[in-house]
Amino acid sequence: MRMLVLIAAAVVAIFSASIAQAADVTAADAQQSVRSMADNALAIAADKSLTDGARDERFRALLTTSFAITDISKRVLGHRWDALTDEQRAAFSRRFEQITVVTWSHRFRDAADARLDILGAVPDGNGWLVNTAVYSRDIEWRLDGQLKVVDVAVGGVSLIATSRADYQGALQGGIDGLLVAMDGQLQRLQAE
Repeated sequence: MRMLVLIAAAVVAIFSASIAQAADVTAADAQQSVRSMADNALAIAADKSLTDGARDERFRALLTTSFAITDISKRVLGHRWDALTDEQRAAFSRRFEQITVVTWSHRFRDAADARLDILGAVPDGNGWLVNTAVYSRDIEWRLDGQLKVVDVAVGGVSLIATSRADYQGALQGGIDGLLVAMDGQLQRLQAE
C-alpha cells in the first residue's frame, strides 16, 4: 500500500511540474517563437550571397534549435521506433534531419519576400498550436512546452503524417531498406 501511495505521489508531482512548466509559457511566447523562427528563415532565404551549401547549413542550425527532431522522428516511425537500436534511431534521425533541412532550404529559396501572419495561439496539451498564414496558406505549428516544433501542418497536411506515409513502402524492407531509400531521396533533393 505504501508503495502505491509513493507511486501516486510521484505521478502527481511529475504531472504538476509539466503543467507548471507549460503554464510559464504564454500564447505570446509561443507566437514570438514562431515569429522569430520565420524571420530567421526568411533572412536566410533573402541572403543571395549564400551558396546552396551555406544556406543548407544555416537552415540546419535553425532547424536544430527550433525543431524537436528526435520527437518528430519517433512520431514518424510510430510503434516501429521501439524496435530500433540506438544506432538505427540515430541514423534515421540524422537522415530525417538532412532531408528536412534540404527540403525547407529549397522551399524558402524563392520565398524571401514572403510574409508570415500570426493568427493566434491556443494551448495544446503541454504545448501550443500557433496558427499562421503565408501567401493565404494556413500553417499550423505544433510546439512542445519548450517551444520546439514537434509538427507543422501546411493546409491541413502534417509533416509527420506525410513523412510516415512516404516511408511506409520503404519500411517493408526493414529499417535498413528505409535508410537506403532516404539516402536516395537526399541525393535527389541535393541535385535539384
